Amino acid sequence: MIATLSGYQLLETLHSGSKTVIYRGRRETDNVSVIVKTLLCEHPLLEDIA
Repeated sequence: MIATLSGYQLLETLHSGSKTVIYRGRRETDNVSVIVKTLLCEHPLLEDIA
């Protein structure tokens, strides 16, 4: 399942790990290609963010 992020079109999942997911996408304002890394946990620990 691909997440949603305002201002970005997430096109595909590149990697799904135990704590993070990495997506390939495009910024909608100027069509620049981007890589987005997100945390799976809704309330991550400080160590997970670092």
